Amino acid sequence: MFCHGSQFWSKKKAIVAKQSENFSHYGADKLNNLLAHFSSSVNAADARSEFALLKQIMVSSDLYASFSFQEFAEAVLSKHSGVFTEMEKLIKIALVIPIASVSCERGFSTQNRIKTRFRNSLNNTNLTNLMMISELGPPQEQFDFKRAIIKWKEMKQRRQRTERTEDRAEPGGMSH
Repeated sequence: MFCHGSQFWSKKKAIVAKQSENFSHYGADKLNNLLAHFSSSVNAADARSEFALLKQIMVSSDLYASFSFQEFAEAVLSKHSGVFTEMEKLIKIALVIPIASVSCERGFSTQNRIKTRFRNSLNNTNLTNLMMISELGPPQEQFDFKRAIIKWKEMKQRRQRTERTEDRAEPGGMSH
């Protein structure tokens, strides 16, 4: 079947299975697991029949022999578009589901580094922006702070604050 890497997609395993009596069952367990999980999005009966046909195409064509899952998925989605509609749904799902939780864990670590108990009132937009800068921005040593300040000042007319005593209001709301 397929997933990112060799967990599902393996032309070699499919060819060996084709040469044995097990070809009709090749990948069925994994397909059934996917169908059980995504039953609200995929018609199981159609997906099973499409999978059987897709297996035949996969092992009978030299075109797919050296393809990675990504290449195979792109080929099915472009060359066979509209033919394997249920399998296309599963392929699209497989393309967007991460195969590891590393990026998610990295995101939580970044969030915890930024949103400390002293900065717990950050709104989601600012937190997201700070996380993007932290994960995708240049290292702090390479960041041009002067240029950033100039750009920030140009974005909006900013009022200059002065600390003159005559500008401050007296307690009680009255000024001299």
